Amino acid sequence: MIQEIKRFLLVWLIGTIVLMLLPYFLPSFSVSSFVVALIVALILGVADVLVRPLLMRLAHPPLSVFLTEMLFIPFCIIKLNTLLFWAIALFLSGFQVSGFWLTYLGAVVYCLVSWVLPSWILKKRK
Repeated sequence: MIQEIKRFLLVWLIGTIVLMLLPYFLPSFSVSSFVVALIVALILGVADVLVRPLLMRLAHPPLSVFLTEMLFIPFCIIKLNTLLFWAIALFLSGFQVSGFWLTYLGAVVYCLVSWVLPSWILKKRK
């Protein structure tokens, strides 16, 4: 239980830092403060925790395990994060996105960094 909480907090912090850095690399993103980035990262993390198991259950019957893990699930999570970026920007002042493809690229960067860095950091600790 403690390990899961530590991992969640680590992923949340890394997601927040990625969101703070995205506007420097992608001009279509705007984050006004660290608190706004914390809120956005929390919403994305909770959505990921709730939606990923659903996608896994829906994808397993028609697809092989390899295709499910390597192609379908990451693609759906990136699309979900792109849509969440748009939705969050509509309702949360201080967070803005513009342009679909740059938002999609931001979602790809966010997903990759949020997946790779925690795994790498936790692996180094062991």
